Amino acid sequence: MDSAAKRSFYIKITFLFSAALIAFLLINMGQVILPFIFAALLAYFLQPLADFLLRHKIPLILTVLFVYLLFALLLYIVIAKGLPLLTGELTKIVSDIPTYLAKVEKLLQTFGISQNVLAEFADKILQDAGKINTESLTASLKSAAQFLFALLLAPLLSYYILKDREKMKRGIISVLPIDERDEISRIAGDINRIYRSFFSGYVLLGIIVFVLSFVLYSFLKLPYAILLALLLGICDLIPYFGPLIGAIPAVLLAFMQSPANALYVVLGIIIIQQLESTVFSPKILGSRIGIHPLTVIFAVLFGGFYFGLFGLIFAVPTAAALKLLISYIYCRISRAKA
Repeated sequence: MDSAAKRSFYIKITFLFSAALIAFLLINMGQVILPFIFAALLAYFLQPLADFLLRHKIPLILTVLFVYLLFALLLYIVIAKGLPLLTGELTKIVSDIPTYLAKVEKLLQTFGISQNVLAEFADKILQDAGKINTESLTASLKSAAQFLFALLLAPLLSYYILKDREKMKRGIISVLPIDERDEISRIAGDINRIYRSFFSGYVLLGIIVFVLSFVLYSFLKLPYAILLALLLGICDLIPYFGPLIGAIPAVLLAFMQSPANALYVVLGIIIIQQLESTVFSPKILGSRIGIHPLTVIFAVLFGGFYFGLFGLIFAVPTAAALKLLISYIYCRISRAKA
């Protein structure tokens, strides 16, 4: 085995070992590395801002201070303004459960469905609620505290990632085969553009859908307008299935008010989706990611089944990134056989 072949072999072994180590850390030390994960994500999305500041001779430390101030402002808005609204709506939902159960019971009787079905369903809800004990509540509070600590620490860690990102980049490139560096850098750049454009665009679209649906629900005097609009805005990040899932609770609540109101909600959501797909999406997202709709559906189902909500959201850009990698590997194999 010549020196080039040995170097390639050692690089592959190092890559596999690093991937296995990262997987081990993610599985067994999730809470320890959680601040670093948040910091890496924050640094990734802050990179354009950091580059802008550096071009204008503004110290990078100001980026971190700006993030802290922005985070503090958002936290204040959420706690002082948003949290009371959400808490009020959640409290109202709990107090309104008997009323909605009575309406559902009346509706079931209209269709000739046995009352026992609703009774069994209500008993199941009460049994599940009874399983919440002090131990599980303490564990939830502990997880929430760890999550908040990771969020607070992330901006500081992201400063060092942004500060040394060029050194990290050069270090990664240095272990790659010389004749493959340009191609791998090009693919990494394409994958970076896929994720950055996807999330920046889709988050903005989700905010637009949230605002429009909140206006719609408020105009129709639908209860829990903020929660329902927030649900639709988040679900809008999931292709194909998301808007349908996010619309179901609003339609059901509107139907309990009146069938006509449910029809108005359906028509309003259809109009919002049409505005998103024909007006906002082309201007914000530009060209499509370039994968077949069947591939998108499969990726969403696979990601949701194995990775939950995050799998649903990350499914499409990950599928597009895998398409690039598979094309690269196929071209490599074809060139090797030629």
